[in-house]
Amino acid sequence: MRVMIFFLVFLSGLASAQESLSGSVQRDMLISEYLPNIPGHKLTAVEVELPPMVQIGSHRHEGFVFVYVLEGRVRSQLDNQEVVEYKEGDSWIEQPGSTHSLTHNPSKTSQARLLAVFIANEGARLTTSGVIEEK
Repeated sequence: MRVMIFFLVFLSGLASAQESLSGSVQRDMLISEYLPNIPGHKLTAVEVELPPMVQIGSHRHEGFVFVYVLEGRVRSQLDNQEVVEYKEGDSWIEQPGSTHSLTHNPSKTSQARLLAVFIANEGARLTTSGVIEEK
């Protein structure tokens, strides 16, 4: 019950002004489980769907994030480093607290889908923008 209450509070705190720019982005939680071998930590997997030409503004994560491109192409920039374009099958890692300053689907016709896997402290704010819907 405490986990469900936390989850609801977590979801309500995720919405931000940035979401108005990327309101068509769909985020679905696939799984969220405690890690028994790392006390106080959880693994959370989220599928992110980016419609054509959608761009998500700057955001941060309080845990480690592994991102895998399931479909399409995504342009990404971390901590004002060089912009990198990833295609289906590519992946990257985001360090806790790093600024993800660009996430953009450059296609005019095709969606992009990502798998984002977070490993973070229990109670950590997984992202500073967007709403993750439980399936």
